[in-house]
Amino acid sequence: MNAPDCVAWEDAELALACLARAPTGIVVRARHGPVLERFLGQLANAARPIYRLSPESEAAPLRGSRDLLASLARQRVVHHAELRERCAGRVLLVPGAERIGAELGAIIADLIENPPENSAIVLVDESEEGRGIPSALDHRLPLVLDLDGLTLASCRGMHFDRIETDNLADGDLPTLVEAAAHLGIADPRIALGALRTARVAAGLLGREEALAFVARRVLAPRAVQLPDPGDSPPEPEHNSPESPASEETRPGDTEIVIKAARAFIDPALLRQDRARGGKGGGGSARAKNGSGQRGRKLRTRRGRPGGGMRLDLVATLIAAAPDQQSGGGPPLRIAARHLRVAAREPRRRQATIFAIDASGSAALARLAEVKGAVESLLAESYVRRDEAALIAFRNAGAELVLPRTRSLARASRLLSGLVGGGGTPLAEGIGRATREALLARAAGRSPLLVVVTDGDANQTTSGTTDRTEAKREALVAAREIASLSLSAIVVDCAARPRGFTRELATAMNARHFALPRMDRGSLSQAARAARTP
Repeated sequence: MNAPDCVAWEDAELALACLARAPTGIVVRARHGPVLERFLGQLANAARPIYRLSPESEAAPLRGSRDLLASLARQRVVHHAELRERCAGRVLLVPGAERIGAELGAIIADLIENPPENSAIVLVDESEEGRGIPSALDHRLPLVLDLDGLTLASCRGMHFDRIETDNLADGDLPTLVEAAAHLGIADPRIALGALRTARVAAGLLGREEALAFVARRVLAPRAVQLPDPGDSPPEPEHNSPESPASEETRPGDTEIVIKAARAFIDPALLRQDRARGGKGGGGSARAKNGSGQRGRKLRTRRGRPGGGMRLDLVATLIAAAPDQQSGGGPPLRIAARHLRVAAREPRRRQATIFAIDASGSAALARLAEVKGAVESLLAESYVRRDEAALIAFRNAGAELVLPRTRSLARASRLLSGLVGGGGTPLAEGIGRATREALLARAAGRSPLLVVVTDGDANQTTSGTTDRTEAKREALVAAREIASLSLSAIVVDCAARPRGFTRELATAMNARHFALPRMDRGSLSQAARAARTP
């Protein structure tokens, strides 16, 4: 059993001890297994009663909407209990919280901001990478426990004695704010959450250990950069008897917090977070692309509304019709067996991102055809509310000529002044398109990259002319697209197709199209063929 595992479980038990003493919030990153079950078992024993909520729960009942079945049975309007009422005096536990949608996330965020008396919240992130919870929730809950990879052998019990002295004061807030700044944390809620948590933990561990605890479990998981050793706070000077140090602002605390956080920051995770655009998770794909309650109706079946299924009123009335009395009998009676719900196909909005090689003598003709393809796609996708963007790369850089839009008029205006010629910085173009695709994905779109080039890369990212290095950099950028699971196609527009574009498509895990006589029709047709249905 290694030391980090021991520390992780000790911190988990300390978090439960804090939860038992004062209301707080915890994000648990762990896949289903015996360690998570052990933690949840101790949560049930150590804290308040638990209210378990499914991440797929329908949002309307949690806001206090009408309870259809109860209203029909009692012949009067009955409302569901709001989430606030259900969680009063309890711990709200949401397993699989990475699947929380936008509507349910807004309700939970409001609950965190205005908590019921004597309540707490625990969200369990069971995603593969442990970064699936929306940042709007993650930043509101102070503690983050990473139990993934622990074994039961490391889950040894601890006992915390209450300490009546050595507590934190308001003067410690600047210490935590400064440490958060060194870690690149801009959200002030995280530093405030660290202070509240440290105050509770100080009553169990003492002041310095409490600061180290929040550095590990509040600040380190939210860090977006490694602190520069050269930026560490300077060693404090010894205070003279005439100017004694304040009891509330002890020297060296910021350095202690930064060092404690740095030891628990994984540089590999920082790189993954940067690849996502610095954002946390964004909730489920269903939440981003539609709740499943809009779109084309797929089927109708017997059941109750909820979980993405809407009441099919017409089918319900047809099912209830045989049980009604004719000739002026009692009013319409609908029982649970009559209810019918409809499943609908979620609407998925597409974002097609063109990365166009604007170099060489044939660039103007190529750009004209791409402009026509963009306008064609926007015109036919108006009802679907799909979007398109265009990046042109030439000379030493790549320019976002057309930001993501679904406005045909705006696209025509912005694309009217395209210029071409010069060298081919292919890696720059692919990299810029990748960043734009990640932004589109974060906004809930399904991005598709369309790279149009003749494959004659000759400009490196440093601005020098070197064909070998330029092609190597382009392949590295292409492999990043594959690692991020982004959909892409490569269109070879050279008069004589080159083998390098096929190699580029293989590195991207993308489809390859050779269009030596490319026009707007063939290019838009290739993009449509590669789109998700």
